[in-house]
Amino acid sequence: MDMGGMQIPIEISGDFVEIDPNNQITFNTDLTFTSSAGRIVLELTMIFMSTSQTQSFEQNDVFGTGTWELNGNELRVSNDTGAIIPYYLERISDTEIVLTGNTKDMVMEDGSNPMVEGMDIPIKLRMKKN
Repeated sequence: MDMGGMQIPIEISGDFVEIDPNNQITFNTDLTFTSSAGRIVLELTMIFMSTSQTQSFEQNDVFGTGTWELNGNELRVSNDTGAIIPYYLERISDTEIVLTGNTKDMVMEDGSNPMVEGMDIPIKLRMKKN
């Protein structure tokens, strides 16, 4: 973080501490997707000037609905909030799909980034296939 020309380091880490096993996302052949609402709790810890603060965020129906496209190993998801999220297909098997991404690559349909500028948070999703 830049405070008047002086760089102040901020460390942010997070873990999903609760994931409802009923969460589901369905990629349809017409390039749309739907998801079933399930609870997900994310716990974020921020360390700023040697002071640690932890906060929990609860979200239902994280993915919502929208469209998707696959170009090579890039999966671009556009959801009903207007967010466009690129993921990269790391692995696919008969039982799971593993996607990676980064919050800094997320953009809104108008081209803006909804995340705090410069926030670099890697994402790794491992989804079981039904």
